[in-house]
Amino acid sequence: MNLGSFKPSLFGTKGIQIRTSEQGNLGDCWFLSSATAVAETPGRLEEVFNGVTEYSDNGAFQMNFYVRGEKVGVHIDDRIPFVWYGTGYNSDFSWINNRVSQDGAWWLVLLEKAMSKLNVNYSNINSGRAG
Repeated sequence: MNLGSFKPSLFGTKGIQIRTSEQGNLGDCWFLSSATAVAETPGRLEEVFNGVTEYSDNGAFQMNFYVRGEKVGVHIDDRIPFVWYGTGYNSDFSWINNRVSQDGAWWLVLLEKAMSKLNVNYSNINSGRAG
C-alpha cells in the first residue's frame, strides 16, 4: 500500500496521553490499563521505547520490559493483525488488538504487540490480571 507522505505518529498530536485505549477483540484490558498507568509518567513510557519519540521510518521498534527484575528487549515491526470479514471489495475488518488513538497515537498498539511477542502470541495475553 502506498501511503504517500503519510507518516504515523508514535505519541499522537497531543503527546503522550493516558486516554488512548480503545480495546479491540482481544481480552487484555488488564495490560491496557497497566500500560496506561505507566503513561501517567511520560518519561517512563519513553524509556520503554528506548527514548525514541518519533515513529520509526522502517516500522521497526524495540521495547524494554522487565521480567523478574531483568531488562528484556523485544523487537517488533508495525504490521498489526486483524480479522477480515467477508470477501471482495466490500469486506470489513476488525482490530484484534487496541486501536490507534483519536489523536493518531500508535504507542499502545505497538506496545501491546510487543507484550504479545514477549508472551509468544496474542492468545497468551488474552485474559489476565495486572498483578
